[in-house]
Amino acid sequence: MNNYNLYLLTHTIHNRTYLGITNNLQRRIRQHNCEIKGGARYTSSFLLGGNWEYHFIKGKLTKSQALSYERTIKNMRRKGKGKTPVERRMYLIYKVCINLND
Repeated sequence: MNNYNLYLLTHTIHNRTYLGITNNLQRRIRQHNCEIKGGARYTSSFLLGGNWEYHFIKGKLTKSQALSYERTIKNMRRKGKGKTPVERRMYLIYKVCINLND
């Protein structure tokens, strides 16, 4: 089934990003913002004074596609172009997910 999403989170105060996959966007953002428990260790450490927000979502992916995109983008981290973490991640997302496959 094509019900997985690749997503990019940005923090409202800290200059941080997080790339992940999920099949339930509403539940996942609540986990990242510590509203409910489960599976968000990295992002919960940056919550003092801000929240995580979705910056980009690519939906209608199989689990295999979503994992493949996530792994490829994370492995290319140093090849991102841009001045900020968001610009670098978006460059890679565009290159991997949008430019080559749509």
